[in-house]
Amino acid sequence: MTKAGAFLKGAAIGAALGLLFAPKSGEELRKDLMKKREEAMGTAKEYAEMAKEKGNDLQQVAKDTSEDIRVTLKDGYEDVKGQAKDTAEQVKSDAEAAKESAKKTAEEVKKEAEQGKAEADVAAQKPQN
Repeated sequence: MTKAGAFLKGAAIGAALGLLFAPKSGEELRKDLMKKREEAMGTAKEYAEMAKEKGNDLQQVAKDTSEDIRVTLKDGYEDVKGQAKDTAEQVKSDAEAAKESAKKTAEEVKKEAEQGKAEADVAAQKPQN
């Protein structure tokens, strides 16, 4: 049982016992009982309204928090997506540069090999003493 429920129950029992043991006429007692009943109903309505307001507040907080999380995740996704795209472009650029460098190195090795062959052919054609 909640604190509010326990409080209301205790207040109702205490009021009823107090009225029953008070030296009053039946009509006065009924009026007092009705008055205490109305007071208890008013208090119960106040607690119900407070609970409803707190529930609405919590619902709004949950909704706002959910929206904040959604926006944060979306922004994070967009950041990661952009970084992945940048990295892919950098890798592609680096691969192209490596390809060009390898091509240039291959051409240099080929030229040196051709020069070596030409020198070897010239040396082979010279008469030996």
